[in-house]
Amino acid sequence: MTIRAIIKTSNLVQLGLVLLLGVCFFGLGRELREVNGLLRNFYRIDALFSELQANADDKYRLALDYVSAPSARGLKDWQNLILAERGIVARPPTSFLAGDERSLQRIADSLDLHTEGRELLQFCLDQNELLSRLTEVAVMRARGLYPDEQGGFTVEGDPQPRQALKWISDSKLALIPGKILNAGRQLRAHRYQDFLAHMSVQRHDVWWTLGFAVGGLILLALNVAAIMFTLHKRVVRPLALVGRYAEEVAAGDDPPPLRLKYGDELAGMFDSLQKMKSVLLSRIQELKAAESAAHASRQQAIRARSQALASLQIARKASTVQEDFLRRISHEIRTPMNAIIGMSYLCLQTRLSPNQSKYLSQINKAGSTLLDMFNRILDFASVDEGSLRPERTLFPLGHFLELLRRSVAAEASEKKLSLTLNAAPGLPAYLLGDERHLEEVLRILLDNAVQYTSEGGVELSVAPVRKTQGKARLRFCVVDSGPGISSENQAKLFEPFVPGDMSMTRSGSGLGLGLALARHLVGLMGGVIEVDSAPGRGSRLSFELDFDLPPEEETRAPVIATGDSEDANADGGHGGERALVLVVDDNEINRQIARELLEQAGLAVAVAEDGSRAVECVRRQSVALVLMDVQMPVMDGMEATRRIREMGHSPSELPILAMTAHTDSGSRMDGRDVGMNDYLTKPVNPAALYAALEEWLPGGLAHNPMREAERPEENADGATPPAAPPSPPLHPAINAKAGLATVGGNEKLYNELLVRFVEHYGQSATQLRDLLEHGDYRGAARLAHTVKGVAANLGVEQITELTRQMEDCLPDVPPAENLLQGFETAMAEALEQIRLLQKHNGLSATAGDMRLADEHRHALLNLLAELPQRMETDWGGVESALEAFIPLVEGTPYAEELSKVLAAVNDFNPADMAGHAELLRRHLSGDADEDRLLH
Repeated sequence: MTIRAIIKTSNLVQLGLVLLLGVCFFGLGRELREVNGLLRNFYRIDALFSELQANADDKYRLALDYVSAPSARGLKDWQNLILAERGIVARPPTSFLAGDERSLQRIADSLDLHTEGRELLQFCLDQNELLSRLTEVAVMRARGLYPDEQGGFTVEGDPQPRQALKWISDSKLALIPGKILNAGRQLRAHRYQDFLAHMSVQRHDVWWTLGFAVGGLILLALNVAAIMFTLHKRVVRPLALVGRYAEEVAAGDDPPPLRLKYGDELAGMFDSLQKMKSVLLSRIQELKAAESAAHASRQQAIRARSQALASLQIARKASTVQEDFLRRISHEIRTPMNAIIGMSYLCLQTRLSPNQSKYLSQINKAGSTLLDMFNRILDFASVDEGSLRPERTLFPLGHFLELLRRSVAAEASEKKLSLTLNAAPGLPAYLLGDERHLEEVLRILLDNAVQYTSEGGVELSVAPVRKTQGKARLRFCVVDSGPGISSENQAKLFEPFVPGDMSMTRSGSGLGLGLALARHLVGLMGGVIEVDSAPGRGSRLSFELDFDLPPEEETRAPVIATGDSEDANADGGHGGERALVLVVDDNEINRQIARELLEQAGLAVAVAEDGSRAVECVRRQSVALVLMDVQMPVMDGMEATRRIREMGHSPSELPILAMTAHTDSGSRMDGRDVGMNDYLTKPVNPAALYAALEEWLPGGLAHNPMREAERPEENADGATPPAAPPSPPLHPAINAKAGLATVGGNEKLYNELLVRFVEHYGQSATQLRDLLEHGDYRGAARLAHTVKGVAANLGVEQITELTRQMEDCLPDVPPAENLLQGFETAMAEALEQIRLLQKHNGLSATAGDMRLADEHRHALLNLLAELPQRMETDWGGVESALEAFIPLVEGTPYAEELSKVLAAVNDFNPADMAGHAELLRRHLSGDADEDRLLH
């Protein structure tokens, strides 16, 4: 018999026994219910007779007492007793039937009695009713009331208590209670005998039912014991034998085959396991042989890996040396370049002869060309190292194109070339994209077109290709009337260090990095440069790029106030005195250039040769702004800035602008960490310097020499260039001007603080309602106070006003419902605007179903692997590197996870950053494994 059959049979037997027990317990319950009904009926009959007897005695006594000595109390007691018997009023608590408001007749009708018993009970009720009627006649006669024709007592006469007393005696009312008592005793005796007889029958049935139940329980216990014994014999013992057999196999032995006694399912399963054991042993022998062969190959792989690691170390060392060389040469070259460009610019502002002006203009132009060439070398090196990342900013397209046209207008005018800007209808006013790299690409193409064209003109055209919801694809095209490029030269046009046409004269020479860099930058932005040219008919270079279109709200981004503000005065905002700007640089030429540029803007200037003297100057004088070189002897700019901040000068009170030759984001982050507001790249561009002063100088820059020297220009064909769109109004939910003033005009820091406001107080409306619902008014007051302070610093003015009103009533009384609803609405509007600003500044990305390119995934995995080490030495570099990946992961499943990593870095929270980075790394690694399986 198989184990399955044994278990099935046992289950059926147990089911039958359980059904038997159920029937027995059901019968037992029914018998007990009948016994309970008999007892209840018996006791109700007894209570009824006790009530009849007590009422008969009381009625007779009360009637006799009233007739003998009439009193209002005696009459009232007798009337209540009569009314209670008839169910009109409630019975007193001492009654045998207390709580039952029915009449005695209705109670008697509800009892279960045989015919003889019911006749006796009815006799007692009739006697009781006769007694009630006779006592009523006697009482009424004693009161002077006599019966009328309808049976009522409405006929009035003289009270006759003596005749009433005599009538009670003559009517023999005293015998009626005795008759009721005798009849009740007789009925009780009959009912008691019936109850005993019925209980004798019920007891016999109960004993039989209990016997069957006990028998069923015994059989059930025997069945359980039997099944336990069978399972021990058929399952437990065989499993113990199999366990010992498995231990021998695990120890490396090969025991003889084991045969189980019973041919059931367990024996069949064990036979299959033994066959599998034989197969596994043979496979193990094969694997051992393969392992021996692999061991020899592994030794070869180890040697090859060692050689590869050595080569990698050499390559990394070479890359480090190259990067260090570029950083050093950048600093060394930019210092003399600053002198050349700056001094020539200052000389051009003085009285000069025509030849002197011409010579100095050539010197200034050559210096700018050399600087541009050097910048392209550095950018090309960044592309070659793979460290260049796309950027994402909001910029006005019209203003962007106009500045680009002006940058090459002078050179085109010198060569008497027409320079045309053709902006097609339907172009968006604002774009979200890589403005810096787009400007560099178009500058390269326009510079090349002007350089290689001797007559005719150059045209830059921009046209929309397609426009969808939130996206726009634009086509940029640069056309010239130059000599054209042959098909042979087109093949090598974008190779580095190869000019566009090697057959050209010296005027067409150069490093050959421009077009190579342009191709890399366009590829970085997701496009491809196309060339359409032939000798004798000019050249056309074009490419298409995708841009995001900001929502209407996002185009209303905060605009930092400049020197044109009404609050600015003629002397830089220092109450009639010229604002004092401190220039800190160890190079005398750099100091002189900066002094001249600042004095041209009407500012007072103080100079210091190193950081220690700068700290002392700030301690002794009232300085409005500091231009701080970074690399100096004695004390560098970083340490000097740190000490100035420790003296209590906040970034909003005393802006410090770094002047550095290092343009990498890590250097910028280092400056921000010690308290610098912004940075200027050396050689300092006068326009960039004056723009920074307009932004950071308290009160603004009233006198901007560059702006006053500008005059409206026209294109070569006489057309007026497209003007930049006007600045849109600020969003009503946020006063960005007030918020920027709080953080010293640092727009990036302001945006980061807005992001933190969303993270820490975005749920404050819900939290406030929860606190109020639980009665925690003090907690609600603390939360409102905290949100008010943060919102006031960030310029979220509506939130500030609403929380101030809440503070006026809390914690004494809760705020009104309309105030809470207004707070929730204002918070929702503020959060929506902050999220738009966050997306515009590249601090967050939205998740979607798009696929991340393999090269970007590998690069991001490499960055995540380096995070623990880099965050200890280069926190600013980590932030810049992560920000570069934000536009790459936009619309992919990794967007929100990377945004969380970046937010933790911005909050300087290593624990959260490590946790989010590990989750992102697992997500990226898991998808990579899935791709390998699919392919």
